[in-house]
Amino acid sequence: MTSFDQLYTVDPDKAARGVWSEPDASGATYLVAQYGDLAKARLEKLQAPHKRQFDNGTAPIGLRRHLFAQCLADVVLLDWQDVKPGGKPLPYTKQAAIQLLESSEYFSDFILKLAVDKERYDLEAEATATKN
Repeated sequence: MTSFDQLYTVDPDKAARGVWSEPDASGATYLVAQYGDLAKARLEKLQAPHKRQFDNGTAPIGLRRHLFAQCLADVVLLDWQDVKPGGKPLPYTKQAAIQLLESSEYFSDFILKLAVDKERYDLEAEATATKN
């Protein structure tokens, strides 16, 4: 039986500093921090000037996408290697990350999927890996 702690506790250092992904189909890798309280607070702060629109459901999709991309670039997508949109290498900058995250819903979803995958940030995963 799995303990509560194993199910619901992560390594806080990994969660904050990020974990490198396995290469995607293009060969790129991403340093991704956990999407947790820090990211949620950042998104809330970014949305605050537009609170009325978000509260009544009238915030334009472009605004939603831009603020979410900015949130991910600020606290979740921390770096990358071998990212080549259009076949050209793109060094990581926060602005480049915002542009890619904003321009591709699928890329944004991919990064979010990595960021909410608890197993990437587990304490146990590291202990098990060193035993094998």
